[in-house]
Amino acid sequence: MKKIIFIIFFMLISSISVAEVFTLTDCINLAKEHNLELQQARLSIANARAAASEARAQFYPSLGVSSSYRLSGDFSGNNNYQGNFSNGVNASYNLYKGGAIRASAKIADYRLAIAQENYRQKEAEVILAVKQAFYKILQIQQQIDLIKQVLQRRHENLVLIKLNYNVGRENQANVAQAEANLSQSEYDYWK
Repeated sequence: MKKIIFIIFFMLISSISVAEVFTLTDCINLAKEHNLELQQARLSIANARAAASEARAQFYPSLGVSSSYRLSGDFSGNNNYQGNFSNGVNASYNLYKGGAIRASAKIADYRLAIAQENYRQKEAEVILAVKQAFYKILQIQQQIDLIKQVLQRRHENLVLIKLNYNVGRENQANVAQAEANLSQSEYDYWK
């Protein structure tokens, strides 16, 4: 979670320097593409699909083909050799295994469904983390903009109060208060 926030923060900060803006959708797509847990979940789905296909394959007959060649004879130089070819085809089909084939196919299908749901859950967690980080960064950016505006206004207010003080319309306490407000705004900006 902290890594996701850091990555998004880094992307947003680096986007300022290259003038590229990432939308929430862009951030979500990047996170979904590069998140290690989601990649592992995708591999789990692929493994579960392969296991389900293998379990369903037991419903069909299996075929095997074999071929061999055997060379025999006197190898002492008489050139009396005899070669034999052997070919074979093997077919087998399980007629009944006590429901084990159907049960293993159902179990494999359930494991595939579980892997898919795990992926959906991890994906939802990643999307939530990205959204939280994205909106937190936007909130911080808006706070910085607001602090800049307050700082500018307090600076302008100080200038105005000093001008009024110079013509005799303000007292020294108001000038000191305006300077303190400006100092507080500068502190808020830099912290």
